[in-house]
Amino acid sequence: MKRIIILCLLLALIVACVPTPEEEFVVNKGDNVTEHQIRSEQSGDAQRFPGRWDEDETLDCGKITVSIHANVMQRTDGVYPVYRTRREVFSQERTAALLSALLGTPKSRMRLESTKDDWKREFQAFVDDYNESTDNLRKSGELTAEVEAISEEQFAAQSAWYAEQIQNAPDTNDPEPVTDFASVPVNDLGARYAMTDGSTAIVSIGREGEDARYFDVSRADLNGYTVTESSCQKQAGWDPGLFAAWKEPSMRREDAEQVLTQELNRLGLSDFSIVDAQKANLMHPYGGADRDGAQRSYTSLSQGWGFVLRRLYGGYPAISSPIEPSASLNYESEPDYAKVTNIPDEEIRILIDESGIISFRYSHPKEIIGIENENVDLLPFSEVQTHVKNTLRATLSGSWFEKGAVTEIEVYRLLLTCYTVHVRNSDDYFEIPCWVVLFDEPLTKSFRDDPDMTPQALLINAVDGSIIQAGY
Repeated sequence: MKRIIILCLLLALIVACVPTPEEEFVVNKGDNVTEHQIRSEQSGDAQRFPGRWDEDETLDCGKITVSIHANVMQRTDGVYPVYRTRREVFSQERTAALLSALLGTPKSRMRLESTKDDWKREFQAFVDDYNESTDNLRKSGELTAEVEAISEEQFAAQSAWYAEQIQNAPDTNDPEPVTDFASVPVNDLGARYAMTDGSTAIVSIGREGEDARYFDVSRADLNGYTVTESSCQKQAGWDPGLFAAWKEPSMRREDAEQVLTQELNRLGLSDFSIVDAQKANLMHPYGGADRDGAQRSYTSLSQGWGFVLRRLYGGYPAISSPIEPSASLNYESEPDYAKVTNIPDEEIRILIDESGIISFRYSHPKEIIGIENENVDLLPFSEVQTHVKNTLRATLSGSWFEKGAVTEIEVYRLLLTCYTVHVRNSDDYFEIPCWVVLFDEPLTKSFRDDPDMTPQALLINAVDGSIIQAGY
């Protein structure tokens, strides 16, 4: 495990290492090469690449040797369009349409915010804790005049903050009648809706700056959050309450995927595809850690399958920008395209159980403006190979790596996907073809298919061969 950590720390500094004399480490070389090629150069034929890349000899990168034995994942149709996109916000109209499709017709709405009495109780608990801590310090002789002055100053500031919350809070949170979702505020931090079919739902519209960039819907009697099987097991060491509450789903994955496909078609989201699927529970926390350090308790509201989905741009998903060449990525492969997970970009997370969609989160939506090029002309594979070799030589031959513990690197997979970059002097983006080169230390190869592992990656612009870095 120490070797894995050392490898990640070493390779995380790729961008900062010595520059190569043979290539320029930029996405665009400053002369609009990529933009020109995207707009004017179109391939009339399907573009095919070898399915394997095996080098008989290793690359000499100073102390580190690099072997290349990699599968090459690509689209089967050989067509690589360039989409033009733009960041979108959840407007009142779109929010209402999605909520109506997900939930049906509401009859009442209750805000999920603390009342004046709630804040007063919380403030009293704060005062009690402060007084108890002060008394303990006084009894132990640790309450010096300086400590007491600082403590009183902090207490006064916190008390003023509580006074402001109490003043601004509503007197009550009584349900108010509603007949549709047209009046849902796009900055709503949480409300419980009672539906005409007798169900309830928690709706939260999130913001980024002044814009609504995501929203959450949990169709359950209590608010909760989705916990996947792997994350539950991972957290068991520090939060046994979460692990104890976990329940095994009875629904089969293939049944859940069938329901998911039907729901995406109904919601008008059929251009999204699964990039990850795991058993999942909708968990609700209750209670809290007491003074003896007891763990929080949980209850499982629903058990099913959690899916992560990304939009497909002509058959392959986009990696978000900006991102560093050594950023942690997690990939899976499919016959038709490379799938990418764990990248913060436009994404939908859905929990499916026997009743349908129980939890739905849509983050950072994009709007497709159009197709800039139906099939952009890509670099020959021989040039891609040259760029990969030169880049690895330049980054791994630096003096910093000479002092490290890593002596071997293996390139084991290439993925031809797409990468999100800014259009110059515009708020728009291009989703351009990109080669993702995955590599690691041979000793860690047993972890390559672990969904919780994050292999190292080099990103190369498939149009002009430049090395992708943050920005454009």
